[in-house]
Amino acid sequence: MRCVSKVPSTIPQRQKFLDQKREALLEQMKEVQNSIDYIDWKQDFYQDVLDGKRPYISNLIAVDKIEELTN
Repeated sequence: MRCVSKVPSTIPQRQKFLDQKREALLEQMKEVQNSIDYIDWKQDFYQDVLDGKRPYISNLIAVDKIEELTN
């Protein structure tokens, strides 16, 4: 029978590793949430354009360029 009182000496290192991994995962969660928030904003923007609540404005490609590329 093993003695439970013997604690492996690597537990502090394991705790440190898990703390670091947890922090990294929390940072990844923030990045994912920021991406989701942007997608939600963009979807709302597109819906407002379709509903006539705002004009379509692109900061990336001029509207006439889009029409030119799609024709």
